[in-house]
Amino acid sequence: MFAILLVVVVAIGVAAAIAFFRNRRSGRGAKSAMFVGKYTSLLETSSFVPCEHPDVRYWLVWSGNVDLAGELKKLGFDGLGTTAYLRFEGTLATGAPGGYGHMGQYSGQVVVTTLLNASRESLCG
Repeated sequence: MFAILLVVVVAIGVAAAIAFFRNRRSGRGAKSAMFVGKYTSLLETSSFVPCEHPDVRYWLVWSGNVDLAGELKKLGFDGLGTTAYLRFEGTLATGAPGGYGHMGQYSGQVVVTTLLNASRESLCG
């Protein structure tokens, strides 16, 4: 089980690095901000729904300095199938013609740069 989680974490880290450099090079649609919302991690899913926009889904990745898997493990989450509420600083990229994430199903991608809080309880409202 740990090996699967490690593979998922590494794959998402690589995707974050690619997205970071692609967005940095193009400078297109990237916005730094504070985010609060619900995160769901499943096979081929890394979904983040902001509290203030429940109809929007972003593909969530994290920079190398954020140990999201470690923080979630502290809360008792173990591997895939995780749902947690997060508060973090990050960079949002939008506007890619093919969408973001698995099969382009997401309207944007958020790269977590600083994780401030992770909780089982809703941080919305």
